[in-house]
Amino acid sequence: KKALQTRMDKELKSMVKEMLQSRDFEDETDMEPEAHEALTKAAKEVCYTRQYYDVSKDEVTYLPSVVKSIVNNSLFEKADGLYHEEEHEEFPEEYSMGLRKVAFARMAEDGLDYDDSDGEEEEVAFATMMQLSQPVDLPGLITAGGSKKKRGRPSTALVDKRMDAS
Repeated sequence: KKALQTRMDKELKSMVKEMLQSRDFEDETDMEPEAHEALTKAAKEVCYTRQYYDVSKDEVTYLPSVVKSIVNNSLFEKADGLYHEEEHEEFPEEYSMGLRKVAFARMAEDGLDYDDSDGEEEEVAFATMMQLSQPVDLPGLITAGGSKKKRGRPSTALVDKRMDAS
């Protein structure tokens, strides 16, 4: 689980760094501390929180990724709530727009494109994976109230859900 936390931290840090190096942010060298803290806390609650065992590949996939949670706005929705707790109105739009540009650029590098007809099929596949996945217990998970969540030991059993075809 520590590896997932490290993976998420590295991915988010590199995306923020790439955003700040873009022309849109040429006057800024660092992200506003309150926004960065809200984004990091939100990522801990939203990213890589589920695992899916792919029988055909015999591997476990953790989802949603940082890129996926940025593209579908779930990361910013959570960050907005955390940022609002800190006496601010809403998460800064320039950061969400900048990070979305980086996320879409990374998707393009990986050969993923949400503008083509396969986007709907990909969303259905992602929704199915989310339904068949199980929660992941990440160390140091922070709740919206600022306290650490206390959870029991995570289950190692694979999820055995059946999709209702009707």
